[in-house]
Amino acid sequence: MDERSATEVVNWAWDTFKEDLVLACGFVADDMVLLDMLSRVAPSLKIAVVDSGRLFPETYEFMDKVYDRYRCKVSFFTPDTGSLQRYLCANGPNEFRHDHKLRLDCCELRRHEPLRRALDGCKAWMAGLRRSQRGKRASVEKVALDAVHAGLVKICPLADWSWEQVWAYVKEHSVPTHPFYEKGYMSIGCAPCTRPSRSGDERGGRWWWEDPKEREDGIHFTFEDEPSK
Repeated sequence: MDERSATEVVNWAWDTFKEDLVLACGFVADDMVLLDMLSRVAPSLKIAVVDSGRLFPETYEFMDKVYDRYRCKVSFFTPDTGSLQRYLCANGPNEFRHDHKLRLDCCELRRHEPLRRALDGCKAWMAGLRRSQRGKRASVEKVALDAVHAGLVKICPLADWSWEQVWAYVKEHSVPTHPFYEKGYMSIGCAPCTRPSRSGDERGGRWWWEDPKEREDGIHFTFEDEPSK
């Protein structure tokens, strides 16, 4: 499957899984490319948005542009209120910047647990991971069994694309993109954990206070230091 083009993988994914396929969309450029590709072949695609509760206001405004362009149906998944309340009462809103374990716990509550609910009952999901993003992503496959979400097939059609290829597609197909890219952001997530990438490293603006080897959230990769339950 790795020798197939991104478009071929997208088409194969829809032909194979149909309504059992979910696109996890964070409205970053990679996800927008996949949404554009899928919109051409998958009118009834399931799109899952994990709303952590700490997204930038501009992200919500950008969503309106996406709806206007694609008329897509989106399901939102938010953190469990009780679990999040207990976490905040114990740790406060931003203490995770001083403790990697607390940061993973926050990501587990706000991002990973809602995604698990989004994927419940499906057979496959699609994400915009690319090898050029380096770190744990350097060896991502286009199609593989998901090591984090047991029993699911994980599909990353853009795995062998570069940053330049993403933006070439965006330009060619007039794909809408988040306004923060014009401000130097190269990856966009939760507001307290995202800033412009000053180094040119695509992931350099995410959890910038941590060791680069730890700058993931548990959604795509397992960690030796697992979040507490």
